[in-house]
Amino acid sequence: MAVQIKDNKVDVTKLMPIVQQFQGVRREIEGFVFERKDIIKMALIAIMAKEHMLLIGPPGVAKSMIINQITQRIQGASLFEILMHSMVTEKDLFVSSVSTEQEAKGSISSFRTVYHTDGATLGNSLFAFLDEIYKSNEKTRDSLLQLMNERKYSLNKKLYTSDMMAMFFASNELPETDGTDGAAAFHDRILIRANIRPISDPANRMKVFKTQLAHRRNTVLNQVPNRSMMKIADIRTLQNAVPLVYVPTEVMERLVDLKEKVSQDLEIYISDRRLERTLTLLQARALLDGRNEVERGDLTLARFVFWTDTDHYDKVESLVRNNVLTPEERRLRDIKSAAFELVQAAQKTISDGDLWSIGISEEMKGIQGCLQELNEIKQRSNKQPIKNEAQKLLTSIVTEQKELLDAQSK
Repeated sequence: MAVQIKDNKVDVTKLMPIVQQFQGVRREIEGFVFERKDIIKMALIAIMAKEHMLLIGPPGVAKSMIINQITQRIQGASLFEILMHSMVTEKDLFVSSVSTEQEAKGSISSFRTVYHTDGATLGNSLFAFLDEIYKSNEKTRDSLLQLMNERKYSLNKKLYTSDMMAMFFASNELPETDGTDGAAAFHDRILIRANIRPISDPANRMKVFKTQLAHRRNTVLNQVPNRSMMKIADIRTLQNAVPLVYVPTEVMERLVDLKEKVSQDLEIYISDRRLERTLTLLQARALLDGRNEVERGDLTLARFVFWTDTDHYDKVESLVRNNVLTPEERRLRDIKSAAFELVQAAQKTISDGDLWSIGISEEMKGIQGCLQELNEIKQRSNKQPIKNEAQKLLTSIVTEQKELLDAQSK
């Protein structure tokens, strides 16, 4: 699909069917991978922005599960997975097989080793998951830099190109570094960093148990639930559309101010490269939300970019959130997101023909709750921009609610 422009911005209306596929995948995975909504969303943003992502956390917090669940919902996706350690070399990553060929030069015969790259290698894959990345040696990590930056890799003095869309790395902990060694340089090349912690809500642990029991039962009975799916061609369409999402000057100025505040208050070095590439993430986030323009609230994703050490993570997150949105703005954004997800879920229930299920009743009740809270915010706020935004959301959600009721009554 060709990306179209309207009023110097990407025409999102033409892209909404594809965007909704992404959103469907996100909601589906959120339905059984609990307390990981932001991580799942950032992984999808990484794919749309053609960036790479690092997942830090102890064993068993769904690092590999999230990436596997996403790539399993992409038709024709190839995922290269490997557990890294100090003995892994670039040949383990880029060579599919090795053979020996005889060469004749006059009366003298010799043998040479031939490395084949036409199999299931890192260079031939669209996605990659490299676990325990910091247990690999520096030379092997360095062999990844060209692939990460340019989608090219070198082997035996020959240059190859790759269609790699996004690389995902995982580690139980960050490497000890003074900031000047190879590990620090490699770490800086990974734009998105997520610190994943064990599930904290006991109720969510119970949901995990029930989900796993249902999955095992379905496996035994060979009952595989329908999955939302994405196509490679559609992903490429969104990737081409991302640079066409409009970024207001105010947002760019806020991003620079935010970077300076994090650097000064927390003494964290943020390279110009990371700052510039953050713009692409903002554009991808807006598009994933179905918008053709970046909003100030999108800057909250900087908390996944601006930290370097897990000790900084909570401080960076708090600073970013407090300096991007006011409490009222944050609540409006949360309501908007919740209402959007409820509308999408209700639309899916109706399209599946299950018009009178408990699900749609709960969804409609949730939408009504969003409307009630928006009215309360509108009445108590003394800031006109907040009142205007609340009214804008009210109008939009009421329209969606009416369309749902009409569809349900047909």
